[in-house]
Amino acid sequence: MKNKIKQVLEENGLTESQLTSEELDKLKEEIKLREQGLVVLGSVLDNPSLFYRPSKK
Repeated sequence: MKNKIKQVLEENGLTESQLTSEELDKLKEEIKLREQGLVVLGSVLDNPSLFYRPSKK
């Protein structure tokens, strides 16, 4: 699952450190739903503020 999360984040130009733990949990659920063949509307990654957050180092 960790590799899938990294892959999805890389595809969107993000890193795990840019998301909160709650957002990471939601992303895990979204990935599970996509694997079941469902379409996720309103993804965690649809939040534009993600792209302007500084990374937590």
